[in-house]
Amino acid sequence: RKKGLGMVPVLQTTKSFGILSLPDELLLNAFKHLAVSSCCPPKTAVIISHVCQRLRRLAILGPSLWTDFSFYAYGVNEMSPALIHACLERSRKLPISIEIFLHNFNVIEEPQEAFEEFMELVLPHTHRWKKFSMELESVFSFETPVSFSELPDAFLDAFRSPTLEILQVIYLEGRTFE
Repeated sequence: RKKGLGMVPVLQTTKSFGILSLPDELLLNAFKHLAVSSCCPPKTAVIISHVCQRLRRLAILGPSLWTDFSFYAYGVNEMSPALIHACLERSRKLPISIEIFLHNFNVIEEPQEAFEEFMELVLPHTHRWKKFSMELESVFSFETPVSFSELPDAFLDAFRSPTLEILQVIYLEGRTFE
């Protein structure tokens, strides 16, 4: 209680209106739907976390906002190594989804190095993989071939993981973009 102008006690209230008046559980659910519909869900979670302290706390403590990982060998790769680390930590022990897009129109420098770095970060978590999807074009190539016989056992173990629900490999033969 504060004293008003005439020394009469005044109740000080902090009411939230609009979206901030919703309970945490509903906000998290809405943010998860928003994140899933975006091209880079973790980036959406980062944006949400920059709105205010309450949404930052919700976003950082809401593990379901940090479970989708994407790697693009073309265009802007939204998943920096720092963001991947943050996602792996913030998603806690929830199952994660991995999507990889390997196309021929490379814009990022050193796509093979970026891909290998991405895989090095997510491979230790194969026991948590819920979805693994890879889309590649026949005209896409790295400087040196990726040999399946040289893949770490952890990668192959992921396909035997009880958490893996979706395994998808899409091969686009002869598609070109001009």
